[in-house]
Amino acid sequence: MEWETYVAVLYEFGYGGLFLWLWLGMFIFPVPNEIIMISVGWLSNDYLQMVPAFIAAYFGIIASTTTMFLIGRFAGAPLLSKLVNRTAIKKGKKMIDNHGTYALLFCCFFAGIRHAIPFLCGTRKLSFLTFALVSYTSCFIWCTIFFSFGKYIVVSGIESLQQHNIYLVSILVFVIAVVGFFLKNMFFGSKQEDDARSYTS
Repeated sequence: MEWETYVAVLYEFGYGGLFLWLWLGMFIFPVPNEIIMISVGWLSNDYLQMVPAFIAAYFGIIASTTTMFLIGRFAGAPLLSKLVNRTAIKKGKKMIDNHGTYALLFCCFFAGIRHAIPFLCGTRKLSFLTFALVSYTSCFIWCTIFFSFGKYIVVSGIESLQQHNIYLVSILVFVIAVVGFFLKNMFFGSKQEDDARSYTS
């Protein structure tokens, strides 16, 4: 699917379709959530109202991660035995073992494991309250970043960027690079056996 297709779908089905797409899309359409959120931010300049669009997208994201958590909690054991060798599951388990709740806080920023970790948290019987507080906060931050990028950066286009926007983009790229380097070393660095943590029921 091309960029124009994302835009056409969002424009045609509006807020309800946006919610369902972000909730169930992971099971049906292989479209990166980052692309969808950037598209929603861009459309909020002309075709969608900013607040309803953001709310629909945010609730779609938390519905998706909550679904994975509940699947893990109530049907996790038999599924986990079949998925244990999947790369996303392996990485998710390592992140949880090394960093506990912090893995849930940052997992939405890593494509491929953003659904694996809520699923694994469910299998480990993490309380729903703890899951909701951490995951929903993380999802809000994630949505805000990509929605804002689509609304304030993409809409201007690279060719029409003014000088102050160039500085803004440069700062944003630098911050993303630093944060990415930190997260990569934090979550995928060598495992510290003495500091390893895991969830208990």
